[in-house]
Order: sequence, then C-alpha cells, then structure tokens
Amino acid sequence: MRFLIVGPGVIGSTFAVRLASDGHEVEMLGRGERLRQVQTYGIVAQHGNRPKTKHWIPVHEAIPTRKFDWLVLAIRAHQVVPALATLKDARADHILTLANHAGPIAAWQRELGRPIHLGFPGISGALLKKPGGDLLRYRIAPSWAQATQIGLDEGADSAAITRLRRCLTRAGIPANVNPAMDIWLPSHAAWMCPFMLAAAASGNRTEPFREGGLSRELAQAVREALHVVETQFGVVHPAGLKIVERLPLWLGEFAFSQATRTTALADVIRERGEGRTREACHLGAQLLSLAEAQNASTPALRQLVNAAARTLQ
Repeated sequence: MRFLIVGPGVIGSTFAVRLASDGHEVEMLGRGERLRQVQTYGIVAQHGNRPKTKHWIPVHEAIPTRKFDWLVLAIRAHQVVPALATLKDARADHILTLANHAGPIAAWQRELGRPIHLGFPGISGALLKKPGGDLLRYRIAPSWAQATQIGLDEGADSAAITRLRRCLTRAGIPANVNPAMDIWLPSHAAWMCPFMLAAAASGNRTEPFREGGLSRELAQAVREALHVVETQFGVVHPAGLKIVERLPLWLGEFAFSQATRTTALADVIRERGEGRTREACHLGAQLLSLAEAQNASTPALRQLVNAAARTLQ
C-alpha cells in the first residue's frame, strides 16, 4: 500500500520505518529542523535494545501530487486542526489520525470536508540528539498491553480498515479494530492528560510525585476527568477504567507514587518538550470545557492545567 505520513516525529517515523521495511511505499510530510534531519541523515532507528538501522524515506515540505491509499496524521492533538487546513488537497483514499483527543471530532471532519478514521498508536519512544542525526529509539507495545487502535465508524469501509490492521500487524505494529474510538480516545485522555500535566508541573522530576503531594493531586484529577467523560458519554472505554475512578483517594495516591518508581514511567516523566506540554494543556482545556457544560467541579484538574500552562510562559 501507499502511505503519506504527516509528522516525522517518534510515532510517524516508527510507522514509516516499519511499513517501508515491510515493502510498502511510504513518504512523509515534515517541517523545520526535523525535516532537514531526515532529508540529510535519513531515519536512524533502534527498536528497544536491538541494533540500529538506517532508513531513507522520502520526506517533503509540500504535499505530493500522487495518490495514496492512506494519509496518516502522526501529530499532537493541538496540531490536528491547523494541519487539516493544509491537507485538503492531499489525494488519499482514507485518513487516519493518531492523536490524543478529548472532544468531539466534528470540527476535524468539517475542516477537512470528509470522514476521518480515529486511531491511537501503541508506540512510545524518543528522538535523541546525536552528532550524525537524531536517533529514533522506540518501543512497540505488545497486543495484550495496548495495541495500536484503529477506529471503525458507522458507515466506514470495513474492508479497508481490516486490510490496514493486517498490514500494520505484518509490519510488526500489532493493531486492533475498535468500533468505539469516539469514547476510547476521551477515556484515554482522562487518565493520560492529568499525568502529562503533572509531569510538566513537576519540572519533569519524579521526586514531587513521592514527596510533595503531587500524586494525590494527580489521583484526584484523574477521578474528576473520568467522571466527566462517563457523564458525557454514559460510559468509559475500556470499562476497567471505572475501577480507577472509584478507587479510594489514598489508594490512588499510593498507586501513582509507586508507579513513578518504575523505569518506564520515570522515563516518561523526565521527557521534556514544549510540544508535549502544549498538547497536555490542549487536552486539559477540552476536558474542562466538557466539565463546564456539565457544571461539574474539577478543581484538581484545573489546578494541574494552570500549573502546566505556567511552565510555557
């Protein structure tokens, strides 16, 4: 298949490397320093602790004129609407977004004037600055943990979605077809967004989660956000998230405090980046907007949004 991937960051580059290695035709859209890095040095990738590999994948600043099977937006939540405004002329049979989102997608579809498939990547990693170009170090979550999600909306081309799932799985990216992505995404944002906000508010340090009461504030903010999503949609997805919402506050505080001692979560907390903080604030604003419409009280969530926003000033 032919793919045009928008955003050569961690997610976009990982998708590009895996799909191209499996024999698919892949091109990318990028800008700024990362565009120049990929054009000059290619994509140097390392899956976990495996040997590094180098990949030369065409990357453009302007939209190619050729037609693609899939246009994949591998960008942050706050970048989606501006990007869609520039992609109206892109020639692709299907569009997949891989962004966090906590609000309705009607604005996305209005901006582009066509249906959009919602998705979310089961991939984590970082771009590490190196003299010979950035090193993409990534991990792919196993299917039992969090496979890449692909939405199947009502009226969608189910055959195309099935082909995409098989294509990603063969390329080493386990994928699931999820018919409830419009609920899964805000549910995911409800527990992930407060964590991203808390990481920014902590100065990307783990100590405040264990010593300064930040884990308690985080636990309360997650409860508030999950309650907002459940009120809005009547359910959270997956349903197991309801357990988090109903945990006693002291137990949630203890769980978050202990979780930050793990290497995986500590690495996420220490990952700095203005783009990540802006995305967290964007998601937080979406959740607060839903809460205000419900007249719901969300003091802990609001405090984390404000604290993270101050780091951008």
